[in-house]
Amino acid sequence: MSQKYLEDFDVQLMLRVRAGDHDAFAALVERHTAMLVSFMYRYVGCRITGEDLAQDVFMRVFRAAPKYEPKARFKTWLLTIATNICLNRKRWEKHRTHVSLGPIDDDGSRGGGQIDVGAEKPDASMEVEELREQVRAAIAALPEKQRVAILLRRYEQLSYAEIASSLGLSLMAVKSLLNRAKDGLRERLSRELEDWYPADHAATGGSQKGTG
Repeated sequence: MSQKYLEDFDVQLMLRVRAGDHDAFAALVERHTAMLVSFMYRYVGCRITGEDLAQDVFMRVFRAAPKYEPKARFKTWLLTIATNICLNRKRWEKHRTHVSLGPIDDDGSRGGGQIDVGAEKPDASMEVEELREQVRAAIAALPEKQRVAILLRRYEQLSYAEIASSLGLSLMAVKSLLNRAKDGLRERLSRELEDWYPADHAATGGSQKGTG
């Protein structure tokens, strides 16, 4: 057993689960449910499905307990299981194209008819909302692994090494994946911004804001 991660309180709980402590498992579920549901929700774009998938993750955690070895932070290990479940849902997303290609909400989840995106600031301008919509759409359009990598890095603050472990890739491959994702977002958003703010915008209409 590796001693490196034994100071991780969640690892300690998981070792208790391995020994048959069901209260320790309940504690892990309580500590990580919100994070896990949020991650799944951002990926699949449906809160109910995100909650179901989170339950699937915890079931896999429980089944894996007898053979558990702390080879990473518990959160990293948990998100690795979650990532595998997400990537295995490609077939499901094909049947839910109208959701998976929808805009992504401010918290990273995909927008779409029934999703509660939360209240917007009452003073948000139309231009800001249009810009947000383009950012959401740009993220939603990323290839699956790029999208997962962005979520793991941006929202879960995993290191490059932890993302590499979660995706089963080398460190260089993860860096390349994130760079391609950033380049794709930059290119897409640059085109959209040029449509809204042509080169002569500042010289013609931009200076008129706030007058009168």
